[in-house]
Amino acid sequence: GAMLQAYALPKALNKLGVDCEIIDYRFSYIDSWSRIERLNDLIATYGLLRGVKGYIRRLVQREYWGNTMRHKFDRFERKVMCRSKKIYRSKADLNNMHYDVILFGSDQIWNSKLTDGVADEYVGSFMCYPHTRKISYAASCGTSDFQEESRDVYCQYLRRFYAVSVREEGLKNTLVGRGINAECVLDPTLLLTVEEWRELIPSEKRFSEQGYLLVYVFDEDERLYDYIREYARYRKLDIIAIAYEEKKSMHGMNVLTDCGPLEFLGLFSNAEHVITTSFHGTVFSILFHKPFHCITHSRYGERTDSLLRILGMKGNSMGDLGNLEDVEVNWARVDALLEKCRLQSLDFLKKNVVAYEMEQK
Repeated sequence: GAMLQAYALPKALNKLGVDCEIIDYRFSYIDSWSRIERLNDLIATYGLLRGVKGYIRRLVQREYWGNTMRHKFDRFERKVMCRSKKIYRSKADLNNMHYDVILFGSDQIWNSKLTDGVADEYVGSFMCYPHTRKISYAASCGTSDFQEESRDVYCQYLRRFYAVSVREEGLKNTLVGRGINAECVLDPTLLLTVEEWRELIPSEKRFSEQGYLLVYVFDEDERLYDYIREYARYRKLDIIAIAYEEKKSMHGMNVLTDCGPLEFLGLFSNAEHVITTSFHGTVFSILFHKPFHCITHSRYGERTDSLLRILGMKGNSMGDLGNLEDVEVNWARVDALLEKCRLQSLDFLKKNVVAYEMEQK
């Protein structure tokens, strides 16, 4: 989800006529466990000699030629994403970047539990030129308010933003209550149409000889997996699960632990039914018109609840484990509501980004 929303926002801005790129900022806490270290990374970390030696050793060990999840994400990022030529490796590097507008977002960039503490660069704590606008788009902290440790710092810097938009209605109301004018907009993945997402999906791959139930959950509750197996037997479907690791509770499922962004799209596109606890799992179920059940996260479920409420799909949400009854969806109505929200969200970008870019030209 984080990778696909990072792809979607520049794509949507390009369609509006904006020349944009992703600032290739290597946030150390995340970068340390997620990135495949290439030549420039190794030189920056270890110096020229040790960096080149490390790169040659990795080449010999074929670390750059694997087909793991990390490699698939790395290929997607290098080949599909539009990144800045310069790599920014520290907060100090971010000072005085040559941009007319810097957009912050999306996903949970303001959740200090996910950034291992307060990451004030994600609320623009660095220096900018006077003409540079700081704007957030669909940024999130996962709940209706910041973590206590980051609340004062984040609000302090957000008051200096030209415009603020967030993903959750609850967070918007909290910010407005603190004197920060905020709007609620769609997640970037919903700015693109299903046809635009289908263009990314590689040639068809048979994931199952018969129809399959796609499972994308972050939960170790044995009861949930029992429900999933029960529902799959009732529907006579195979079970395919996207997961970081295979757990004992997933017995009887085809568990994919090496799924990349493109396979993720393909799996949702071809599924017969989806069961998910994920916000982006819900998003792509909706975009691909898949029958689905969403079990919302007990703590970070507001963004999912808000989306389902806006689209009139609360019947697809299970607050707790219950009967997995099929829900009839009027997809024409859902698409009409989604298009209305999409246009409103694009209008936020037009008035705060596109109009300013035209002025600068």
